[in-house]
Amino acid sequence: MRAVKLFGAPYDYGVLVEASHTHLIFLNSQLSGRDWLAGDGITIADLAVFPLVMLTKDTTISLSKYLKVESWVKRIEAQDWYAPMPG
Repeated sequence: MRAVKLFGAPYDYGVLVEASHTHLIFLNSQLSGRDWLAGDGITIADLAVFPLVMLTKDTTISLSKYLKVESWVKRIEAQDWYAPMPG
């Protein structure tokens, strides 16, 4: 999706946005009643999915509709080892 927006790659941007919302709905439901994707603390599952979610910042997609995902992002960003990645 990022390549579509930044470089004009030949894909239907609307279809990709819709698919992203579908995935965010699923992720939001997975975070229902828990802080992390797998287990009682942060795991490789969280670290694997986090960069993909953060790519939404380069798109028209807002995480504001996905409150559990937003909270999860804030928990990861609050880790003492977290360093934001530009671009």
